[in-house]
Amino acid sequence: MTRPAEFDRAVVALLVNLRAFALSLTRDRTKAEDLVQETCMRALGSWDHFEPGTNLGAWLFTMMRNRHYELSRRAARMVEDPEGLMAAMLETPGDQEPRVALADALRHLGATNPAYGEAAVLAGEGYSLEEIAHAQGVPTGTVKSRINRGRAYLAGMVA
Repeated sequence: MTRPAEFDRAVVALLVNLRAFALSLTRDRTKAEDLVQETCMRALGSWDHFEPGTNLGAWLFTMMRNRHYELSRRAARMVEDPEGLMAAMLETPGDQEPRVALADALRHLGATNPAYGEAAVLAGEGYSLEEIAHAQGVPTGTVKSRINRGRAYLAGMVA
């Protein structure tokens, strides 16, 4: 369903009043113009929520006032940080490098002795010794030995 042209004309007819109201709310011409534009965009986007026969001006002024209060509450929670010190404290370092290093180490371990690599990876993923032994077709003691040798190999690579 398309927006009726008379709705658009009625919104345009109220622009002067909307600008005056926005200026009284914000006390800043630039912010007031932004508020008027945002109110008009919201009104044109949700025109189907307006009930014909009711007061369009009241609907627009209420929409503008609510948006102004919302923006004011949001601005009150903001902290000025011109040098970016607070933002720098919130940054978290990436965790990609350790994962890449671990993947490389496991690949080298698997190339050296695939049984060590498989046992170490499966143990690292949380499988029990019995499950690993069953998967590799070896006794549990052999799995313990392979995991120990794999860990020693990895520790040597890290050091």
